Amino acid sequence: MTDLLLTQQLSEDQHQSVETIRSSGESLLAVINDILDFSKIEAGKLELENVPLDVRAILSQTVNIMRPLITDKDVVLECTVDDAVPELLTGDPKRLQQVLLNLVNNAAKFTVQGTVSVHVLMDGESPADYTLRTNVEDTGIGIEPDRLDTLFEAFTQADSSTTREYGGTGLGLAICDRLVELMGGELSVSSQRGKGSVFTFTAKFGRADQVAEQETDVSESDEGARCASGVAPSTARILVADDNPTNQMVAGHMLKKLGYQNVEFVGDGELALEAIKSNSFDLVLMDCQMPKLDGYDTTRALRELPHGEHLPVIAMTAHAMTGDREKCLEAGMNDYLSKPITLESMADLLGRYLT
Repeated sequence: MTDLLLTQQLSEDQHQSVETIRSSGESLLAVINDILDFSKIEAGKLELENVPLDVRAILSQTVNIMRPLITDKDVVLECTVDDAVPELLTGDPKRLQQVLLNLVNNAAKFTVQGTVSVHVLMDGESPADYTLRTNVEDTGIGIEPDRLDTLFEAFTQADSSTTREYGGTGLGLAICDRLVELMGGELSVSSQRGKGSVFTFTAKFGRADQVAEQETDVSESDEGARCASGVAPSTARILVADDNPTNQMVAGHMLKKLGYQNVEFVGDGELALEAIKSNSFDLVLMDCQMPKLDGYDTTRALRELPHGEHLPVIAMTAHAMTGDREKCLEAGMNDYLSKPITLESMADLLGRYLT
C-alpha cells in the first residue's frame, strides 16, 4: 500500500512520512526473514536448491544492490572473479547471494573511507564438484580480537554500541555461517581494530554439465511459459482469486495503477472455476491458500477445461520457502509472486505474460 501511495500526488511532508513507513516495514520484514531463516536452519528444515548458477552474474547483482549504500561515502566497491572459476556451476543462487549480500552489506556499513572488495577464487576441484573461496575485505572500523570468537553466535554483535548506530539483529553472520556450512564450506574472519576486516568463506558447487538435461528442460519450460499474448492493459481481462479482502484490495489498486481496469474478484477456487467457465480471461492471479478449493487444485482443474490449457496463471502466496515455486509449477501455474507483492514485481510479470 505504501508503494501505491508513493506514486500519488503527495506533499513533501506526506511523501517523507510514507517513505518512512515503507522503509520501516522493509526493516521489520528483514528482521522477520532473519528469524525465520535461523529457525528453519536450527530445526534442520532448510534445504538448498541445486540449479544452474552463474557466480559472476550473482556477484554483479550483489554489487549493483549495494552501490547505493556507499554513494555518500568515500568508499570504492570492487569485485573480481578468478578466470579459473567456470562460467556455469550448480547450487543455490539465492542462498549464495544472501551470504554475499550480508557480508558486503556489513563491510559497507562499517567502512566510512577506503575500499570494500570481493574476490572469488578457485580453491579446489574433484570429479563431482568445485570448491570456491570468497574473500570480502574492507578498510572499516575492524573488530576487537576478544570479540572474534563469538561473532558467529546468534543474536551477537561485535560491539553492543553498533546496534544503536547501525541497527541489526545480530543474526546475519550466524545465518551466513550455517548457510556456508550447508554449502559444504566454512566461514572465518580476521580483523584488526581500526584497520579493517576480511571475511572468508568456502563453498562447494556442482558441475553444470551434470545437469545439462535438467537445464534444457527448464529453459524450454520457461520459454513456453513466458510467451506473451499481446493483450493491451486497457483490454485485458484479469481474474483475481483470493479469499482475503485486503489482498483483493491491494491487487486491485495495483492493477488499476498499471492500467488494467477490467478485473474480476472471487473468494475461493470453486468460484474461480465458475468464472473461468463462463467468461474469457487473459490471466489469473491465484492465491494458493483458499477455502473449499485451494489454488493448486483449482489450477489443475482449470487446465482440464477446453479454454484453460493455455490461460496464464500466476500464483500469489506468502509461502517463500525452497520448493514452493516448484510446487506451483507442478500444479500447472506459469509463475510465482511472493507476498508482500510490490508494484514493480506485479508490473514485471504482467508485462511478461500480457503485453
